[in-house]
Amino acid sequence: MTTVIDSTAPHLPHNADSLVPHEPPMLLVDRVVQVVPGDDSEAWSIVEAKVPEKGIFVTNGRVLPEYLIELTAQAIAAADGYENLRLKLTSVVGFLVGVQDFVQFSEPLPAQSLRIELNKSFSFGAMMIFNVAVYAGDTSICRGEIKIWKEESR
Repeated sequence: MTTVIDSTAPHLPHNADSLVPHEPPMLLVDRVVQVVPGDDSEAWSIVEAKVPEKGIFVTNGRVLPEYLIELTAQAIAAADGYENLRLKLTSVVGFLVGVQDFVQFSEPLPAQSLRIELNKSFSFGAMMIFNVAVYAGDTSICRGEIKIWKEESR
């Protein structure tokens, strides 16, 4: 596969705060570092985040498992937000509609840096399915499937 680099695309890495409709403390992703557009199974992205040290996802110094689902959904939103910016789409609404085969292998630690890898495995109309995986360095934190409903207009 040949990757075509669009010279008019916003530079990567790109801060997620301009790509995701969340604000701190609910903004969980930091930046989009790589986006490879394409059809199903060819499209993939990498997003980075730092685990919060406190807040609604941290209890008694431990990160709640729900954090990982919200983190991966926001990573999808950030990568998609970058694509929307690149394609000049202005009105886009997306919703997390399903989680399947989500498995946690280890617990993320507060203040730990994470890498979220996304691969679009299926799309049909407004429905998209992503295989997601979260890593802390070489340590696998979790993997699963996230289903998104997205509506857009130019």
